[in-house]
This record gives sequence, C-alpha cells and structure tokens, in this order.
Amino acid sequence: EIRLSLVGSEMCIRDRSYDIPTVSVETEYFYTTNAWLSIAIILAAAVNLAALYKSVLMSRRKTLAIFRLTGASKLKICGMCLAETAGISAIVFIVATVLFKFLIMPVLSDYYPYAATVISTKTYVLMFLIYLAVTIVIIGAIVLRYLSKTPVTLLRGGEMK
Repeated sequence: EIRLSLVGSEMCIRDRSYDIPTVSVETEYFYTTNAWLSIAIILAAAVNLAALYKSVLMSRRKTLAIFRLTGASKLKICGMCLAETAGISAIVFIVATVLFKFLIMPVLSDYYPYAATVISTKTYVLMFLIYLAVTIVIIGAIVLRYLSKTPVTLLRGGEMK
C-alpha cells in the first residue's frame, strides 16, 4: 500500500517500509538563494584580499627588486606570490570548514533541517575553488603589473597606481 500525504510544508510518499521526504519549492528556493549569496560574499572576499595584497607588494618592493636583479623571471616571482596566497587560503579554508562543520552546523541544523544535506563538503570545496580562482586571477594581474616596473624603480620606491 502506497499513499501520499502532506506533512507541514513537505510531501511524503508513505510506504510500509520507508518514507521518502521531498523538499518544497519554497524550501529549495531558500537554500538556492543562500548559496548564491555565499558565492557573492566569497567573490567580495577575493577582491578584498587582492586589494590587501597590493599593500603587501608595496612593503616587499625591495625584495622583489632584488629577485629581479638576481635573474628571477616575472612569472617565477608571480608564481611564488600566488603559491603563498593559495597556501594561506587553503589552511584558512580547512580550519574554517572544520569549525563550521562541527560547531556551527549542529546549531544550524536545528533551525534549517535540510542544511546538512544542502551544505555538504562538496559545496565547501566548490566555493573554495571559485574563491581561489578569482583570487589567483586578480592577484596574478596585480603582481605582474607591479613587476613590469624596472628593478631600479622598485628599489627607489616607485608607487603603484
């Protein structure tokens, strides 16, 4: 015997052996909207990090000039900067994911029953990859533009505009 019943805002197909819960359109829209808002926030964070990295480049201008004078290519220096940014971002991502998964998600699941299903580890990784890609593109462009100056200009303190 299979019967269809409406429980709250969820529709369940009832069978003697199991229940199959389905999500209502309003609930799905809520979680989709939250996912898009999260993506917008991580894009803003990537741009913010790139703006912060511009000041890091200014403080390292002499080091970058010495690298250039000793024969390091622009791409090698850019790769070092991007590896540093990606490494720090990965460490922060792992710590934030563990904290979210074990401290915030249990509380969140009490208010949003589908949160654990919708916000999975796969979602975290996808959002991190989007963040990392945007960060690498923006910081890479800033570093290469900064390194287009001559080493002498960098040593003298040539400001980046």
